[in-house]
Amino acid sequence: MDIELELKLEDRQTDRVVVSFFLSPTDGPASIDGAALQLVDVGGEELCPQVLLPVTGRVTGPMALSVEVRGSGPLPDGARVVAIAWCGPAQAQVSIPAQPARRLRDHLRGAVLGLPADDDVLLEPLTGEGRLRLERRFPWIAEPLRHVEGLAVLEAVDDTPTAEELKADLGIDDDCAAWLHELLGEE
Repeated sequence: MDIELELKLEDRQTDRVVVSFFLSPTDGPASIDGAALQLVDVGGEELCPQVLLPVTGRVTGPMALSVEVRGSGPLPDGARVVAIAWCGPAQAQVSIPAQPARRLRDHLRGAVLGLPADDDVLLEPLTGEGRLRLERRFPWIAEPLRHVEGLAVLEAVDDTPTAEELKADLGIDDDCAAWLHELLGEE
Protein backbone atom coordinates (compact mmCIF):
# COMPACT_ATOMS: atom_id res chain seq x y z
CA MET A 1 0.00 0.00 0.00
CA ASP A 2 1.37 3.42 -0.97
CA ILE A 3 -0.40 5.37 1.78
CA GLU A 4 -0.53 5.40 5.56
CA LEU A 5 -3.65 6.33 7.53
CA GLU A 6 -3.98 7.47 11.11
CA LEU A 7 -6.94 8.61 13.24
CA LYS A 8 -6.92 10.58 16.47
CA LEU A 9 -9.97 11.12 18.68
CA GLU A 10 -10.22 14.83 19.48
CA ASP A 11 -13.63 15.10 21.17
CA ARG A 12 -16.59 12.89 22.05
CA GLN A 13 -20.14 13.73 22.96
CA THR A 14 -23.10 11.42 23.51
CA ASP A 15 -24.01 11.15 19.81
CA ARG A 16 -20.91 12.35 17.93
CA VAL A 17 -17.13 12.34 17.75
CA VAL A 18 -14.56 14.71 16.29
CA VAL A 19 -11.55 12.96 14.82
CA SER A 20 -8.39 14.06 13.06
CA PHE A 21 -7.76 12.10 9.86
CA PHE A 22 -4.12 11.89 8.75
CA LEU A 23 -3.11 10.54 5.34
CA SER A 24 0.45 10.41 4.03
CA PRO A 25 2.09 8.68 1.08
CA THR A 26 4.79 6.23 2.13
CA ASP A 27 6.95 5.92 -1.01
CA GLY A 28 6.63 9.13 -3.01
CA PRO A 29 3.41 10.53 -4.49
CA ALA A 30 0.30 8.36 -4.40
CA SER A 31 -2.93 8.44 -6.37
CA ILE A 32 -5.95 8.46 -4.04
CA ASP A 33 -9.39 7.57 -5.40
CA GLY A 34 -11.28 8.58 -2.25
CA ALA A 35 -11.57 8.34 1.52
CA ALA A 36 -14.41 7.92 4.01
CA LEU A 37 -15.18 7.75 7.74
CA GLN A 38 -17.91 5.84 9.53
CA LEU A 39 -19.09 4.98 13.05
CA VAL A 40 -19.72 1.28 13.71
CA ASP A 41 -20.78 -0.69 16.79
CA VAL A 42 -19.06 -3.75 18.28
CA GLY A 43 -20.70 -6.07 15.77
CA GLY A 44 -19.71 -3.88 12.80
CA GLU A 45 -23.22 -2.47 12.26
CA GLU A 46 -23.30 1.08 10.90
CA LEU A 47 -24.28 3.79 13.39
CA CYS A 48 -24.36 6.56 10.77
CA PRO A 49 -24.09 7.06 7.03
CA GLN A 50 -20.59 6.93 5.59
CA VAL A 51 -18.94 10.39 5.45
CA LEU A 52 -17.02 10.85 2.20
CA LEU A 53 -13.95 13.04 2.63
CA PRO A 54 -12.75 15.56 0.04
CA VAL A 55 -9.62 13.55 -0.73
CA THR A 56 -8.95 12.48 -4.30
CA GLY A 57 -6.17 12.72 -6.86
CA ARG A 58 -2.41 12.78 -6.53
CA VAL A 59 -1.13 13.24 -2.97
CA THR A 60 2.52 14.25 -2.70
CA GLY A 61 2.79 14.93 1.04
CA PRO A 62 1.01 14.37 4.33
CA MET A 63 -2.43 15.88 4.84
CA ALA A 64 -4.77 16.23 7.82
CA LEU A 65 -8.49 16.84 8.14
CA SER A 66 -10.66 17.36 11.21
CA VAL A 67 -14.07 15.71 10.85
CA GLU A 68 -17.18 15.50 13.02
CA VAL A 69 -19.10 12.24 12.64
CA ARG A 70 -22.60 12.07 14.12
CA GLY A 71 -24.41 8.89 15.03
CA SER A 72 -28.15 8.42 14.63
CA GLY A 73 -28.49 8.30 18.43
CA PRO A 74 -26.34 7.93 21.55
CA LEU A 75 -23.12 6.06 20.80
CA PRO A 76 -23.06 2.61 22.45
CA ASP A 77 -20.10 1.23 24.39
CA GLY A 78 -17.57 -0.32 22.06
CA ALA A 79 -18.36 2.02 19.15
CA ARG A 80 -15.47 2.60 16.75
CA VAL A 81 -14.54 5.13 14.07
CA VAL A 82 -13.39 3.46 10.86
CA ALA A 83 -11.46 5.26 8.12
CA ILE A 84 -10.96 3.86 4.62
CA ALA A 85 -8.88 5.25 1.76
CA TRP A 86 -8.96 3.80 -1.75
CA CYS A 87 -5.77 3.73 -3.76
CA GLY A 88 -6.43 2.02 -7.09
CA PRO A 89 -7.55 -1.58 -6.54
CA ALA A 90 -6.18 -1.57 -2.97
CA GLN A 91 -7.54 0.10 0.13
CA ALA A 92 -6.13 1.11 3.50
CA GLN A 93 -8.28 0.89 6.61
CA VAL A 94 -7.74 1.97 10.20
CA SER A 95 -10.06 2.23 13.21
CA ILE A 96 -10.00 3.67 16.73
CA PRO A 97 -12.36 3.42 19.71
CA ALA A 98 -14.96 6.18 19.91
CA GLN A 99 -14.37 6.48 23.68
CA PRO A 100 -11.44 8.52 24.92
CA ALA A 101 -8.71 6.37 26.41
CA ARG A 102 -7.88 6.69 30.07
CA ARG A 103 -4.31 7.46 30.90
CA LEU A 104 -2.66 4.69 32.91
CA ARG A 105 -1.86 7.08 35.76
CA ASP A 106 -5.50 8.16 36.05
CA HIS A 107 -6.68 4.55 35.90
CA LEU A 108 -4.33 3.41 38.66
CA ARG A 109 -5.19 6.36 40.90
CA GLY A 110 -8.92 6.02 40.32
CA ALA A 111 -9.08 9.60 39.06
CA VAL A 112 -11.62 8.71 36.38
CA LEU A 113 -14.30 6.57 37.94
CA GLY A 114 -17.00 4.78 36.01
CA LEU A 115 -19.87 5.65 38.31
CA PRO A 116 -23.46 4.65 37.59
CA ALA A 117 -26.00 7.35 36.85
CA ASP A 118 -27.88 8.71 39.86
CA ASP A 119 -31.09 7.10 38.59
CA ASP A 120 -29.46 3.65 38.64
CA VAL A 121 -28.27 3.85 42.26
CA LEU A 122 -30.67 2.20 44.67
CA LEU A 123 -28.89 2.62 48.00
CA GLU A 124 -30.71 2.63 51.31
CA PRO A 125 -29.28 4.05 54.53
CA LEU A 126 -27.67 1.44 56.78
CA THR A 127 -29.71 0.71 59.90
CA GLY A 128 -28.20 0.08 63.34
CA GLU A 129 -28.99 -3.63 63.04
CA GLY A 130 -27.36 -3.81 59.60
CA ARG A 131 -24.24 -2.09 60.95
CA LEU A 132 -24.03 -4.61 63.82
CA ARG A 133 -24.23 -7.49 61.33
CA LEU A 134 -21.41 -5.94 59.31
CA GLU A 135 -19.32 -5.40 62.47
CA ARG A 136 -19.72 -9.07 63.41
CA ARG A 137 -18.57 -10.14 59.96
CA PHE A 138 -15.86 -7.49 59.56
CA PRO A 139 -14.56 -6.63 63.05
CA TRP A 140 -12.30 -3.81 61.90
CA ILE A 141 -15.40 -1.71 61.16
CA ALA A 142 -16.18 -1.45 64.87
CA GLU A 143 -12.65 -0.41 65.85
CA PRO A 144 -12.11 3.34 65.85
CA LEU A 145 -9.35 4.71 63.67
CA ARG A 146 -6.19 5.29 65.65
CA HIS A 147 -3.58 7.79 64.61
CA VAL A 148 -0.28 6.41 65.78
CA GLU A 149 2.46 8.94 66.28
CA GLY A 150 5.77 8.05 64.71
CA LEU A 151 8.11 6.30 67.13
CA ALA A 152 11.24 7.32 65.28
CA VAL A 153 12.38 9.29 62.28
CA LEU A 154 14.22 7.46 59.57
CA GLU A 155 17.25 9.24 58.23
CA ALA A 156 18.69 8.83 54.78
CA VAL A 157 21.81 6.72 54.73
CA ASP A 158 24.30 7.01 51.92
CA ASP A 159 25.52 3.47 51.44
CA THR A 160 26.54 3.63 47.81
CA PRO A 161 28.62 0.52 47.09
CA THR A 162 32.15 0.92 45.83
CA ALA A 163 33.08 0.06 42.26
CA GLU A 164 34.86 -3.06 43.50
CA GLU A 165 31.76 -4.22 45.40
CA LEU A 166 29.62 -3.67 42.29
CA LYS A 167 32.09 -5.61 40.17
CA ALA A 168 32.08 -8.55 42.58
CA ASP A 169 28.30 -8.55 43.23
CA LEU A 170 27.15 -8.10 39.65
CA GLY A 171 29.95 -9.78 37.77
CA ILE A 172 30.67 -6.79 35.51
CA ASP A 173 33.96 -5.41 34.18
CA ASP A 174 35.94 -2.45 35.63
CA ASP A 175 34.55 0.14 33.18
CA CYS A 176 30.91 -0.83 33.78
CA ALA A 177 31.47 -0.94 37.55
CA ALA A 178 33.04 2.55 37.52
CA TRP A 179 30.20 3.92 35.36
CA LEU A 180 27.52 2.36 37.60
CA HIS A 181 29.28 3.66 40.76
CA GLU A 182 29.31 7.16 39.28
CA LEU A 183 25.64 6.86 38.27
CA LEU A 184 24.58 5.69 41.75
CA GLY A 185 26.52 8.55 43.34
CA GLU A 186 24.60 11.24 41.41
CA GLU A 187 21.83 13.09 43.20
